[in-house]
Amino acid sequence: MRDQNEASDEVWGPVSCLLLEVPPGANVGPGVVELLHLVDSRAVRLLDIEVVEHTRTGLRKVDDADWFWRLAPPVIELVGSSSDLLDDEDLRVVADRLALGSVGIVVVYESLVMRDVVDRFASHGVEAVHSFALLPGDLELALDQSEPVRSGT
Repeated sequence: MRDQNEASDEVWGPVSCLLLEVPPGANVGPGVVELLHLVDSRAVRLLDIEVVEHTRTGLRKVDDADWFWRLAPPVIELVGSSSDLLDDEDLRVVADRLALGSVGIVVVYESLVMRDVVDRFASHGVEAVHSFALLPGDLELALDQSEPVRSGT
C-alpha cells in the first residue's frame, strides 16, 4: 500500500465509507487508478478496503489479496489495504444494499481536502477547533426553509 503521508492521530477531515457493487466481469481498474490518484495527491487518506461477497448464508469477507491478485495492475497496489475497521453492524448495512451473489468493495477514507488550508491558518496562529458534516437531508431542509416566500401573483 502507498505511504499515507505518515498518518497520525490527528483527524483533518470527515471519514466516509463508499460501497461499490461489482457485477461479474466488471473492470475495477480505472476506478482504482482514480482512487490511487486521490491518495497520491493527498486529497484522501485510505483507511480501509474490504472486499465482501453477499452469499445465501450472509456476507463473507473475501481475502483481498486473492481477489485483487486476479485483477490487472494497478489494482494490486491495494492488496493489504484491509484493516478490519468495519464491525458486524457495518457489514449488515453493506449486506442490505448488495444484491445476493454480488461482490462489494467497501472503501473507508478520510477526506483531506482542507488539510492544506488548516495548515496555512495554523502557520499564522489560527487553530481549527472543530469540524463537522451536514447530513444531506438536514442541508436540504435548511435550504428549503431559507427560500424566500413568494406571493401568489
